[in-house]
Amino acid sequence: MPAEVIENRCSDQRSDIWSLGCTFFQVFCGCPPFHAASEYLIYNRIMDMDLQMPPGLPAKARDLVEKMVVKDPDARLGAANINEVKEHAFFKGMQFDGLHSRPKPVLSLADMCLQAIGSRMKEMTASLETWDGLAKLDEEVKARLERMKTSHKWQEDVLPPEESW
Repeated sequence: MPAEVIENRCSDQRSDIWSLGCTFFQVFCGCPPFHAASEYLIYNRIMDMDLQMPPGLPAKARDLVEKMVVKDPDARLGAANINEVKEHAFFKGMQFDGLHSRPKPVLSLADMCLQAIGSRMKEMTASLETWDGLAKLDEEVKARLERMKTSHKWQEDVLPPEESW
């Protein structure tokens, strides 16, 4: 929720732009942008605009989120016109018309491996640290792995210890 909603002020399409930016963050990073151990702490992070980006996030993705998740509703990318979001550099070359009817893209082998690792990050983290093949990976894949590890750590940091479950 943007600050104006937390403070029970006016909410309109500009609040939706904030939420869309937060959704993009979650898709890019695998965790909510203002994660914390309680709703109160989450609200505090939002009010303080404590938006932390994990390492390895591509510059265009980072810029998109940072321009949408802004405290001032009028300053948000897309606040005046949603086409501003579509015209952002992150979406360069994207054809939006008919997007819903196109076939799903085929994942690369790297993407499939990263999905498998991501779904088992808790048990994979130690193995990744000692894996000798890490140095041979493409820089983009290494950056994505680092982002996934950071996001996983952020999520683990806000969960209660497993013994209390």
